[in-house]
Parts: sequence; structure tokens; C-alpha cells
Amino acid sequence: MQKRSFDRIRRVSVIIPTLNEERNIGDCIASVAGQPAVSQVIVADGGSTDHTLREAAKLGATVISCERGRGIQIAEAAKQVEGDAILILHADSRLLPGTARRVMHFLNRHPYAAGGAMLMAFERTGWKKKTIAFLNNLRTRLTGIAFGDQAQFFRTEALPLMGGFPSLPLMEDVELSLRLKRAGEILFLPRGTVVSARRWEQGPFLGNVATVLLLFSRYLIKRRLGGGKEDQTDYYRKYYGKDSGTI
Repeated sequence: MQKRSFDRIRRVSVIIPTLNEERNIGDCIASVAGQPAVSQVIVADGGSTDHTLREAAKLGATVISCERGRGIQIAEAAKQVEGDAILILHADSRLLPGTARRVMHFLNRHPYAAGGAMLMAFERTGWKKKTIAFLNNLRTRLTGIAFGDQAQFFRTEALPLMGGFPSLPLMEDVELSLRLKRAGEILFLPRGTVVSARRWEQGPFLGNVATVLLLFSRYLIKRRLGGGKEDQTDYYRKYYGKDSGTI
């Protein structure tokens, strides 16, 4: 199949999905708002009951309210982007200075690339967190599948080629990676984001690892066998808990 060459990137839109992120959203937006390549910051909120929306609006972000579910929120925000590329940043993550410009330059240097992700590091050190970061980055290099905390990015132009952004409550990051591979080449940037380890600090470490591996493997197998969207609420409950206040 002949490769498709994409247009040049001049502007980057950042989408931040949120749910009760009042304590994190300020630092998250601040990490991207001053980057010259970023022309737009959209906070896609899934029904926060704290002051997330107020804090985001104060910092100049475009705020939209959506049905809860990270992929659902991102898909809704993607309809409103103005940039030539979209970068997804979790609210408990920070983008390092100059990273948005690097994304733009990498895509422009690789006109056949549809998008990609970043190799990540946690904000706090420790062997457990270093192990998780190493395994995440290794999986990405070996399989081309990134997780959402790796600041995935893609060309707006590629959205129709991959059937739009996957509007899934969970596993949207895995599905996005698979769709991007179908739309064009994939890029992986060296360290560009710092991630909170809060998910790994809740509950037993090995239990968290097992849950992620189980859900990841289950999704890939069911997808291979033609599994449908009806399983998505079950993935969400198993990962976040029935009444989770964050995403």
C-alpha cells in the first residue's frame, strides 16, 4: 500500500480530559500554555463536582462539558480543535518545556507519520515507579502501543483515516495506537512528559500491575476476536471502581 504524505504542522491543540482535578489542573495547563507551538488548550470535563472548570477557565483554557469517560471526552473535544496536530495530556501530568515544538518538528520531519507518543517518567523516583516507566516505554518501543500517560499526539488530518478518535470510556489509548498504525507511521519521542504516580500508589503495587496487564491483554484478545463496545463499562469499573471520582 502506498504511503500517504501529510501536510506540515503549524499549530498544536492540547486536549486535557478531567474529572475532579482542581488540585492538578493549574499546573497542567501552565506547563503547556506558555509553549509557542500550542495555539489552543481544551479541557474536556466529565462532570467535575469540585472547582476544576473554574480553575481551567481562569487560566484561559476552552472548557467543555461531556459525558464521563476519558475517550468519550477526548473525542468530543477533538471536534473543536483548531490546530494541525492534537496532543493529549492527562491532568495529573506535566509537559516539559519545548515539548510541543518538538512534536511539531518531529511530525514535519516525518511527513508519513500519523502521530505517536512520548517515553515517560514519573515525577517521584523509586524502584517501583522506575520499573513501571521502563516497562511502559519498552512496550511502546516493541509493540507501538502507548498508554494515555505517554502524551499521545496525532495529526488532525489523520482523524478521518483512522475512523475518528475512539470514543471509549477506557482503552481509548490502546485503540488510538492501533488506529494510528493503520493511518501512517508512528513516532516515539524521548522524554517529554512527567507523570503523577497516584494510580500506582493506591492499593497493592503488584495488584495494580496485574489489573493493568489483565485489562490490556483482555482488550487486545477481544478486539482480535471482534469484541464490541458493550464491554467498555466493565473495563471502566474494573480499573477505576464503580464510583471513582477521577479518570
